[in-house]
Amino acid sequence: DIQICEKLPIRVKCHKTRRGNSERMDSSKPATISDE
Repeated sequence: DIQICEKLPIRVKCHKTRRGNSERMDSSKPATISDE
């Protein structure tokens, strides 16, 4: 599974998706990480 993580000023929003970086929460810059 790939985690889409969005780095926010307060915290980092992460959610797992099977579609990979094809899915975004909004027009910000989501960081795509596999296993860090």
